[in-house]
Amino acid sequence: RMGIEVQQTAYPPAHWPVNFVVEGNVCYDWNKPYWDSMGLSVPLAGINVTIKSNYIRQNAYKGAWGEPDTSGIVRGSYGIEGPQAPAGQPGGIIEGNTIISERSVMAIAAPGKDTIARNNKLFGPFAWGKIGGEPGSLGFGNVIETNNTHTLDLSKTPPAPPIEIIGGGFTGRTPIPAPTPWPNPNPSPTPNPTRVVGPTQPWDESRFIYLTRYAWTSATNGAGAGPIELNMTAGGAAGGDGRMLSLNDNDYEYGLGVAGNSAIVYQLHGQFAKFVVHVGVDDESGHRAALQFQVWGDGRLLFDSGTVRGRDAARSISIDTKSVQELKLITTSITTKASPANAHGDWANPRLFIDPLVPLQEQQ
Repeated sequence: RMGIEVQQTAYPPAHWPVNFVVEGNVCYDWNKPYWDSMGLSVPLAGINVTIKSNYIRQNAYKGAWGEPDTSGIVRGSYGIEGPQAPAGQPGGIIEGNTIISERSVMAIAAPGKDTIARNNKLFGPFAWGKIGGEPGSLGFGNVIETNNTHTLDLSKTPPAPPIEIIGGGFTGRTPIPAPTPWPNPNPSPTPNPTRVVGPTQPWDESRFIYLTRYAWTSATNGAGAGPIELNMTAGGAAGGDGRMLSLNDNDYEYGLGVAGNSAIVYQLHGQFAKFVVHVGVDDESGHRAALQFQVWGDGRLLFDSGTVRGRDAARSISIDTKSVQELKLITTSITTKASPANAHGDWANPRLFIDPLVPLQEQQ
């Protein structure tokens, strides 16, 4: 199931682990990986927990995959699930890892607050996004990213470091040399992240969660359409049959694919400072479709796009959501030659920026 799993019996623990390190491990060729298989699962609650210089390639031995998830999709889970930290302590560190995905949904998932992810090399597709927060035992996590790279082409992945075999059994692997700074051969030292404590800066641009990683409380798509899709277009009637999100020939890796007359509701608990997204008619609907996009917060209209037609440039939205409890995204079909079910819209690259003055809480 896991390459390495480190858990605790109680949260918070009676004694906080200090300076715990997971380093230099090589994990690949899973035996029938399935929807809950991770490379490293280390949601350890501790002080100065570090996960570094590991090689994780989540593929299936001889191509054999295990049981699908509840939606019927055969996939893996996370490359690395990160640590948590007690209140008042810096977040855990995930650095210098190589994470390769064939069917993983996310490279790095962080249940801990202010988790630092830096200098990681990511390869392949990640259906839910490359790096993001998730619910943890101490609240909802978030990530501060620095110098991570992502390459979609799996043919460019590096080979696994060498393994030392002695006497027919595994006894350990050869030491990993110090990682070469990459891509910058002479990077400047990474400073400790500055915590925002004053009201003069309403949000930190580096602290956000992709909306596709935040669970909705309700979602309905237009009549005759398939389900609302994550990180792909609305597609046809079946789930998971969409294509890459594309607005006027610009592709987006993250977003919500909807049909006309859809509604999605999220409970934000007043913990996000702003909502940023691009909206438009997806290119797969052509010029025949027209949609209207609205954002509502606590029953108040925050944004109305007016009529957006196929092949129009994407509308960029940045909305103040401080203190908003309920966020609702409405997509309405405008009368055209395309039926509502075939009028596909995208909420592309949707991000919730964290309000540093409000403590994050676990999703209800």
